This record gives sequence, C-alpha cells and structure tokens, in this order.
Amino acid sequence: MSVVADRESIEDLQRSVYHYRMAGETVDSIAEILNITINQVVKYHRAYMVRLAKAGEIESVDHAKLMELDRLDTLMRAHWPMATEDWTEAILVGSGPHQHIENVTRPPSERSARLVLDVIKQRARLRGWDVTEAVDASTVQNILIVGNDQKAYLEAMLAGRQQALDSGHTDNVLEGETEEASQ
Repeated sequence: MSVVADRESIEDLQRSVYHYRMAGETVDSIAEILNITINQVVKYHRAYMVRLAKAGEIESVDHAKLMELDRLDTLMRAHWPMATEDWTEAILVGSGPHQHIENVTRPPSERSARLVLDVIKQRARLRGWDVTEAVDASTVQNILIVGNDQKAYLEAMLAGRQQALDSGHTDNVLEGETEEASQ
C-alpha cells in the first residue's frame, strides 16, 4: 500500500470517528464499529478536530459545547427510561447452591428523574436558552390600583405623574402637563 493511500485511509477513519462522535456514539462503540482500539478513536478524533480548526471550519468553543452536549445526551439516554417508566433490575438472591437471579420491577427512579432535569437545565445553559430577554422599560405599562373614592384616585394620578416627571419619562405624561408642572 502506498503512503498516499495509507494517509487517505487514515483520514477516512478520522472523519468517520468524528461523525460517529457527533452522532452520539461512545468511544467504545466507535472502536467496535470501526474495528480499531479506543486509543485510536481518541487519537483520530483529536487529529480530525485539529484539522478542522486549522481549516477554520470550527471554533474550539463551539466544539467544546458540542462535546458537552454529546456527553449530556449520553447521560440522558442512559437515565431517561429509569426516570420515566418502570424498569427491571436483575438482582442476585440467596446464597450457596440456592443462589439465583430474580428480575425485580422498580418504579421510575427519583434520582434518575433529578439527573434528567439537571441535564435538561445544563443543555439549556449551553445553548443559551436559559437567558431571559431584556425588557425595554419604556414599553412597560404600569397598573395603578387605588381606593374607591375620587380623592384617592386623583392623589394617585398626581403622584404617578410626578414620579414620571422626576424620572425623566416625560413621554408618559400628557402634552401640556409638563408646562403645568414646571409652573
């Protein structure tokens, strides 16, 4: 086999390893699928990432986020069934010659449910979904609740107008009121 052909086959392996990782496969399963060692999987993945970074196709921060999302997905896949439905556990019962395995049905695991919720929160943070949008204060409408008589209503309206004038929000004050207030 020529050096060029050998290099092309290694580059193909590197690309395959990368795509399997991005698809959510574990290092162990990739090694089994491609019939290579776990160390080769890690080495080929790293080499492909370096090549992509040098080509400007990815940024290391983006890749780090993708890898963290991948790890979170692996945790989610492992714990989702135990968090959401009854699951079966094989346990060893008895001792000596009477020892045997029994399947025991367990209810959804509170621990797995907490872990799944934590994974969902972490995924939201990594994707920026947990950030609330800033609210433009000038568009917020204030609601004024006052007593049931006219005097309380007028006092509250005057106090609100004065507060708007003091804070510089004269666009919330009716035209002509600013001149009256300055007199």
